[in-house]
Amino acid sequence: MTEASAKRFVAAIMDFVPIKCEVHDSFNVTNTFYTEEQIKEMGAPKEKIPLFHIDLTVGEDKRPRYSQSAKEVVASILTIFEAGIKSLQEINQVEQKLLPHLFKSNQKLFLKAVIKPDYRPADPNPDDPRELADENTWVFDEYDKLRTCITEIIEPLDKYILTYDRFENEYKFDPEAEMAKYENEDDWPDVAELKASILFHQAEEKRLQHEIPEEIICSVFKISTKVIRDMLAEKHKKIAQDQVILISKIAKSRSNKIIEEFEKRNIKVESIPKGIEELSQIRDIMSNLPKELEKEQKGIKDCMEIYYTLD
Repeated sequence: MTEASAKRFVAAIMDFVPIKCEVHDSFNVTNTFYTEEQIKEMGAPKEKIPLFHIDLTVGEDKRPRYSQSAKEVVASILTIFEAGIKSLQEINQVEQKLLPHLFKSNQKLFLKAVIKPDYRPADPNPDDPRELADENTWVFDEYDKLRTCITEIIEPLDKYILTYDRFENEYKFDPEAEMAKYENEDDWPDVAELKASILFHQAEEKRLQHEIPEEIICSVFKISTKVIRDMLAEKHKKIAQDQVILISKIAKSRSNKIIEEFEKRNIKVESIPKGIEELSQIRDIMSNLPKELEKEQKGIKDCMEIYYTLD
């Protein structure tokens, strides 16, 4: 009964491990669970559900990483197997509990149970009928079979994360550092340059949303890639939004300067002259006003174009 239960556990885990897992790119992974002969016998392949769900994100080193490594998962499965075998050694003898008066000592007695040996016991000599097989050999064999099988789930995950090396520039890209260059008004770039940059980053956001899936099944894992996709796409979205805000600041600054110039002229024109000299100055300002306004037309036009850009 113990042997059958342990073997069912091993078989159940192995049933979820594909016989082949091919990583093509970030969006395409092929998991093969059945041979062609098995598919012919079944009529159609049965769908397999992943055993584990992990996230793919970006670590503090600005490199992609899993929320839990495949090696940790392998270790946890093997630990469950070992814990199950060990628990069999902790079953008390029923007789000692039901008929305590028949036992001289109060020391707890446990049922004889198998153990997992560290090494595979030697097979008995087939020429010597007196030699018997070690009763723990099957435990080691099942453990070794499970370990060999699930160790194969590590390589596909290692290969899949390598497909994200092509997003190296996105990991390093820092929107805040980029926008910090424009903190001073004297360093503000041309609006046309900002507009081109906004269109670029909006396109990059869409590209990342297209090139990185929301989730993907790789071997026994369902990998949630939405976290890393949204994180990288958000960088481009943020800088595009910040640059739109910067354009609005530029538009406001330019319009304020134009208004200030108009107000200065208006104050001079509407001021009450204190003498002939001031009256002459006001007259000169008024006569030159059409020419000055014509000069300001370009600034007004540029400012309007900026506002059209924001719309």
